[in-house]
Amino acid sequence: MSLESLGKFEHSIVMSINAEGVFNCLPTGESIVNVASFAGTKGIPKGSAYAASKHAVLGLTKCGAIEAGSRNIRINAESSLPGLVSTQSSRALVSVGRR
Repeated sequence: MSLESLGKFEHSIVMSINAEGVFNCLPTGESIVNVASFAGTKGIPKGSAYAASKHAVLGLTKCGAIEAGSRNIRINAESSLPGLVSTQSSRALVSVGRR
């Protein structure tokens, strides 16, 4: 969805799932691995809400690691996973990128 057509509701849903979900779990254990995305470091066309939420995941991870490190809690993020999972959304994203 383009930035111009992105509604506040859609943006809020994506941020709630990705960013707030991570926030709600920090720190809850001795070793935490958050799932980020290449979109959190590069951005993607027509994916501003997703990219913003994954940037937030990386920021929360970095800040959480600094704050929790003194308590021997490790917090990391993985953003170089093998690739896209084939879903209806990811297939639509790939087709948009080819246009």
